[in-house]
Amino acid sequence: MRHRLAVPGARRTGTPAVRSGSVAVDGRAGPAQTQRRRLRCRDDAGDAGDPPAEVGSSFDVILSRHLLWTLPDPETALSRWIGLLRPGGRLVLIEGRWATAEPGEDQSYEVESESMPWMGGVEAERLVQALQPLVKTLRVEPLLDPALWGRPIHDERYAVIAFA
Repeated sequence: MRHRLAVPGARRTGTPAVRSGSVAVDGRAGPAQTQRRRLRCRDDAGDAGDPPAEVGSSFDVILSRHLLWTLPDPETALSRWIGLLRPGGRLVLIEGRWATAEPGEDQSYEVESESMPWMGGVEAERLVQALQPLVKTLRVEPLLDPALWGRPIHDERYAVIAFA
């Protein structure tokens, strides 16, 4: 996704949310490798919820797409990400609530529900409540257009843009 948002001259850093043995999109062979070299993207292995110090700080933008629900402590991750932004920087979160079951009832993944408190996604209202004490301002943009998802959707999809 970083490649689609690339701006010439910008420094791009990523912390793939993958475990050892998995392959991140940026790590596949072929044209993506060529694209990565040309754009000078850097992937740092680590916990996406608590990026390693090597990623640096003072970012203009941090972008996350459908990641928060996979984290064991999403609210701590939000705080950490906000702390990585320069003053006036933006946190852009593309999220949604696509499972109607409560975390303990969702059997889509073999995981203890306590380890993923936002299993099945997070409602915009709940995410806004978690972010409000951390940021100067934020807004929620609904993402309901079926063209964005390749099909009609019947659940909550949105982007939150928060300013540090």
